[in-house]
Amino acid sequence: MDPKVTPYLMSVADGCCSRWLQATFENEATLPEPFLRGRIRDPLMRWLSEGHQDGGSPSIELLQVPEQLLPEEVFYLRKFAKNYLRIFVDRPGSTVDHDLKYPTDFLRRKLRVGGWVDLLSLCVNLE
Repeated sequence: MDPKVTPYLMSVADGCCSRWLQATFENEATLPEPFLRGRIRDPLMRWLSEGHQDGGSPSIELLQVPEQLLPEEVFYLRKFAKNYLRIFVDRPGSTVDHDLKYPTDFLRRKLRVGGWVDLLSLCVNLE
């Protein structure tokens, strides 16, 4: 199977377990990630889409936290929202279907890049 390269993998490569990194890069079976981004990505994308309708901006008061989220997921959901607003508060936004829901295969290089490409990593890791 082709190697797997994602923005998340590149951002954590220096500080993670080298065996996990190698297994993930080589697409070997590993334990699931301790934090499934998809559980907070959907409510975030809904919040952003609704907030940017008609050229507006999202409001922290309108952020809906799903009941089934774990405490650490709620922490990251709120942290993302606050950092997003801090960075993009005065910028108009719109939803664009970039068609990058699945990895892109680069057959000549035997490389797979992708999955979700969005602002989640950027805005969660800011202090």
